[in-house]
Amino acid sequence: MLMAKSLCTCDSICPDAGDCTCIEIFQRTGHHLCNCDCTPFTVLLEAPKAEDRVNLNVRNKEVGAVAEFVHRMTGTDVLIPASALRKRVTMSLQDVTFADALRELGLAIAPSEDTGPDYPAR
Repeated sequence: MLMAKSLCTCDSICPDAGDCTCIEIFQRTGHHLCNCDCTPFTVLLEAPKAEDRVNLNVRNKEVGAVAEFVHRMTGTDVLIPASALRKRVTMSLQDVTFADALRELGLAIAPSEDTGPDYPAR
């Protein structure tokens, strides 16, 4: 869904959800795309690339569930420390690269022949 800037947040998209992840992707055209995973629904429009600028909004979500949402968006395997799997996070990051947002969560895209330079594992 195309969104006006800053409307792609858990409070805007699914205010009553107990847990939520929203990733707003800034497009070069000036539009913003919103991907959200909030019980009971999910909005998946476009997979961000590692270098895409995003806003990330997470409310009371298990890191493992965020990793699974990233996997559904990107189609790539996501690495997560076992100790963080069930850890619940709430965070808001503004205008960062998608790769940096993943690192803030402690996640990394698994290296493969398909991911190439778009998703470097670090």
